[in-house]
Amino acid sequence: MMLAQKLEPALLQDIQRVAKPCSVAEGEILMDYGQPITMLPIITAGRVGVYSVDGRDDTELYLYALLPEETCALTLGCCLYQQPSQIRAVAETDTEVLLVPLAYVAQWLEAYPSFRQFVYQNLSGRFMDLIRIVEALAFSSLPQRLEDFLHQKAREQGSRLVSLTHEQVAGALGTSRVVVSRILKQLERQGRVLLFRHQIKWMGEL
Repeated sequence: MMLAQKLEPALLQDIQRVAKPCSVAEGEILMDYGQPITMLPIITAGRVGVYSVDGRDDTELYLYALLPEETCALTLGCCLYQQPSQIRAVAETDTEVLLVPLAYVAQWLEAYPSFRQFVYQNLSGRFMDLIRIVEALAFSSLPQRLEDFLHQKAREQGSRLVSLTHEQVAGALGTSRVVVSRILKQLERQGRVLLFRHQIKWMGEL
């Protein structure tokens, strides 16, 4: 684990002492909207999708993926201010997580420069992700957003073959399955994607 090489020995000992290892199966919800937050998750293996959720009708909007050695910046903010979760985190693959009890997060931020650096890097990266999402919503058409989403998922997975249903893509983009299916068929005619059962092959560059 590359992250371990950057942490103080005392912090590594604290993590081993208090963090709880957790296995999350593909498709399982790691954290849900409105849930009280008692732990900060740090991904050690796998991939977790993070979604914004409209509490009125449970509509989702895909924000970003968490990869190994990353944590959720939005969850971190809720941890520090003791607020319920504002996101839904769903395992996109079988995933391994370290769960750090909330009581230690503020202590480690004060005591360990390496933990502060880890947190700041995650905050900075996610801030840029959110800026890109706002720009896409404001300036990009839905077909372009769909292409960008598939390109992003292919890069995250390291494979052009993306295992998602049309309904899952629609949920991630905050639109309907019918609309997504129509656009995907247009993209297939243009040679941009290939469509399979529960899978979409991105034909562009990774």
